[in-house]
Amino acid sequence: MESTSSMKEVARIVGTEKRRGRRVVARVKKSSTPHAQLELRHAILPVPEPGNGEVLVKLECTGFCHSVLRCIHGELPLSINVVGHEGVREEYVVSPADFVSLIPENLAPEAVALLLCAGLTMYGALNKLDKYCDKGDWVVIMGAGGGLGHLGIQVGKEMGYRVIAVDSESKRDICMRSGAEAFVDFPRQPLTDGIGAHAVIVVVGLKKACEQSVNFLRPVGTLVCVGLPRPDYHLRVSPLMCVDRGYRIVGSAVGTGEEMQALLKLAADGKLSTHVRVSGFEQINEVAGLLERFEVEGRAVLRMP
Repeated sequence: MESTSSMKEVARIVGTEKRRGRRVVARVKKSSTPHAQLELRHAILPVPEPGNGEVLVKLECTGFCHSVLRCIHGELPLSINVVGHEGVREEYVVSPADFVSLIPENLAPEAVALLLCAGLTMYGALNKLDKYCDKGDWVVIMGAGGGLGHLGIQVGKEMGYRVIAVDSESKRDICMRSGAEAFVDFPRQPLTDGIGAHAVIVVVGLKKACEQSVNFLRPVGTLVCVGLPRPDYHLRVSPLMCVDRGYRIVGSAVGTGEEMQALLKLAADGKLSTHVRVSGFEQINEVAGLLERFEVEGRAVLRMP
């Protein structure tokens, strides 16, 4: 691992080259409407020069978050004209040296794009089970065939859990290849030992998934909410159920810097297999349509033009 001082020196050297970089903005033509389309705007900008304590980062790929798509459609409480953290693509950006993750050289950019967002989110969610679950416990992942889910199966196995994948039948293959002990088509009940799973992680923002999740838990089970349904949806869990059955309900948004490094090490050591669909950034509307129809196995990744 490079020291911060050496990173600053690399940044200083890179920053002395007077180059120009590309900037691509994906703007929403008509915000907060179903099936909203995106329009691309291109610009050529000077490459920024890092200052003290900063590094220059060259971007190559980015993931396309389903949550951003839902913001475009007005399903989440965030009105946007420019598409979230994937919408503005500058070829070069400056970042504080203390807040960058060192990427192992043997990892492909498209794989890293998946790990830095979906992977870290899933690692953080699974890591929250450490104080509630033991190795060998059953963990259900709802939405297991997507970008977060297929990594969650693999990370969960590395943590010692027995993972049950829940998704639509078209995602069975990716779930089983990722290491799930069992696959359950979405409308059915999961296969545990008859009394429910020790934990359920909901990574998809569907109302039906949230409704089913509590039914999959055993007494004193843990529900981890990651996916975001519409804000007017409320989980049907009464205080009496929590007291009587000992349920624990926690939320998880992302992970820590330490968790990021642990995840990257797993990938660099060959213990994670990333499944991505790589498209050009100019294909963003086509990719958005696939995401809207839940037709992307693994993660959608866009490559910088």
